[in-house]
Amino acid sequence: MKITSHKIDISEVKNEIKNHFSALPSKVDSFYEDHLIESDFYRLLADGKPAGVVAVHKESMIIMFIVSKEFKRYGQELFYEARRLSEVTCAYVPTCDEFYLSVALEASKKMEFQAYFFKETENTVKFTKEEAVFSLEKATKKDIEKIIEDTDDFFNPLESHIENGRVYKGMVDGNSVSYGIIEESRIFDDVSSIGMIVVDCQRQKGYGALTLKSLRNICHQNNITPIAGCWYYNHLSKKTLQNAGFYSDTRMLKIHF
Repeated sequence: MKITSHKIDISEVKNEIKNHFSALPSKVDSFYEDHLIESDFYRLLADGKPAGVVAVHKESMIIMFIVSKEFKRYGQELFYEARRLSEVTCAYVPTCDEFYLSVALEASKKMEFQAYFFKETENTVKFTKEEAVFSLEKATKKDIEKIIEDTDDFFNPLESHIENGRVYKGMVDGNSVSYGIIEESRIFDDVSSIGMIVVDCQRQKGYGALTLKSLRNICHQNNITPIAGCWYYNHLSKKTLQNAGFYSDTRMLKIHF
């Protein structure tokens, strides 16, 4: 079995990518998607026949490894070829991608936890009477200066996100206490990643969870499934997501070869 590869454009494999990720038990978030879209793509060939697709981010990190069912028996050999692409030294691997995870772990010298991927535990979120004082409003260009003052570059590129209606501000008694974002998936038609940040002086008051609950409800109203992610060691974000009704059964690993 002769295994080779050649560079391709993402447009040639969009359907393969969508079908692959749609079949996984967990959805990948916008952080992962951003890395994927920015990657170089390669077609793997087995005796000249299309066998799979690899995405390499910034020439050094495999971020996607797809093998068609017919050629999965040659998965180790195909992954060896993937590791020879460009200057690959590591891989980002979501644990929900069992085949990719298996071959990457076999080749690993070191493994690090990178992130959690979260999904919902319930289909509806109701607010208590005490929480009803909180409201979420869509941010406008007039809010840009204030948002930067409160959040620095958290929503970069902020102006683009506001123009596309993605950014919201959490309000209590006429004051901004938090900000949130709903970022539509570029892989799935009915999925969006949600995220939030609380103004420094308003933390430890439950506004983070309220912001996520509100973003979640907006997604539901638009027939969108909300997902989320956070850095593995951001314990406060993890707790906030759990308080808002999310859980994680998928981790993002960074595997070094």
